[in-house]
Formats: sequence, C-alpha cells, structure tokens
Amino acid sequence: NTGSILYFHNDIELRDSIILDPQWLTHMLATLFTTKHRWIKNGILIQTHLHQIWKEYPIEIHQKLLVLLEKFGISYTIQPNFVKDFLNVFNSASDTEDNIQTNDKAGISLIPALLASKCPTELIYKEWHLKVDTT
Repeated sequence: NTGSILYFHNDIELRDSIILDPQWLTHMLATLFTTKHRWIKNGILIQTHLHQIWKEYPIEIHQKLLVLLEKFGISYTIQPNFVKDFLNVFNSASDTEDNIQTNDKAGISLIPALLASKCPTELIYKEWHLKVDTT
C-alpha cells in the first residue's frame, strides 16, 4: 500500500517542509472553513487570531501554513487600507476594523471562499493590480 507526500522543492519558503500525510493538510484547511468559530469575518483573517483557529497546531508552523494557503490560492496577504475600503462596501467595518486598528502590526489575509455574496471585485482587482474585464 503506497501513500502520498507533498514536497515543494521549487518554493524557497516551503522546500524545507515535507507533508507526509496529505489528509493532515485537508484537516488544517477544514479548520478555516467551519462554522465552529467566528474568527474570519467577511473573508478577512487577522493573522493574530490564528492561535485560536489552529489551537492544535504548534504556533511555530503557523507562518508555514499561511505560505501553503497562499501557494494554493486559498488566501492572499492584504494591506490594512484595502481592508477598510473593502469593509465599507459591506457596511460592516465594526469588529474587524477595530481588530485591525488595535493590531496594526498584525498580518491580514483575504480568503475569497469566505466572502459574502456581494463581493466588491473591483477592489480586489485594484489591490492586485489586475485588469477588470468589462466585456
């Protein structure tokens, strides 16, 4: 019986990591896409909350896990000013914006799969300097 491993030899940030059990990675992803917590609001993850979301994972690997999420296109690092504009579209700047202001040095990630249905795509395109297809 053979299994699978994940190894990213071409990625500078991940080449020193080998995932022996891909199911472990699936379980880690499930911790983000759950109704058991409210740490990710409107697709916005304040990275200082990761210790709450990933309680069962050593804090030393949280940064590597974020790199994996970005590699797979599950999350994207964003700037605080983008978050404020983004939340204004939803008229829901309260909790998330307060956390951003109190955690100015905290990293912030956008998880598109957890966005509300009225996603402001023009802001996302602007943040990543993409062209908006108007056809």
